[in-house]
Amino acid sequence: MGKHRGHWRNIVGLCFSTGGAPIRLYSLGEDRKLVEYEIHSSGGGAAKDSGHTGEHSSDFTIHSSTVVEQEARPTGLMFVSEHENGAESALLIMNDEYKFKVFRNRSCRSTSLAPTYGGPLCKMLPISAGPASSSSAKDEGADNAGKHGSTGTKQDDQFLLYATHNKVIGVIQLPLDGNPHRYMGLIAHPGPISAVSVDYQGIRKLIFH
Repeated sequence: MGKHRGHWRNIVGLCFSTGGAPIRLYSLGEDRKLVEYEIHSSGGGAAKDSGHTGEHSSDFTIHSSTVVEQEARPTGLMFVSEHENGAESALLIMNDEYKFKVFRNRSCRSTSLAPTYGGPLCKMLPISAGPASSSSAKDEGADNAGKHGSTGTKQDDQFLLYATHNKVIGVIQLPLDGNPHRYMGLIAHPGPISAVSVDYQGIRKLIFH
């Protein structure tokens, strides 16, 4: 694969682009830099070198490096859909000043207030319809379309799971507009939180780890 030293301080966020090509890898560091890597795949070079036909290789190169903060310290990064139909996506950056920043094309497109429970956010995950609830969501969407004359998933029905460094996890209702009534948080652990995940347990039932 290869390797790069894209940061000179700790890395606080790492994510891949979702959908589209080419695949991009993004890293965010405490040095306030957002580094974008372009991943290349090929089936010829490795096959010739190793003597095995059909073997694929891949490597990645640094595509760009962008300073995303002047004073605040970044604390987390995720790839998120900004629009209802998911056609366009953006990078969501969290910092220690309790702010969300949405970046697209290496430019900050919007800034909003983040939850302020238990410290700055450091981990986030999208909460989408699980396998067991996908058919139900489709049926509800069809019913709503018939009643209201519209189709698609409302952004008000989409959520994000977040965690802070210590104790607190919570849920955010999209869109990200800084409205504190769209956030909730609770003390889930007595100490630091190392990881979070979403487990889909049937229709309208989620378990957060």
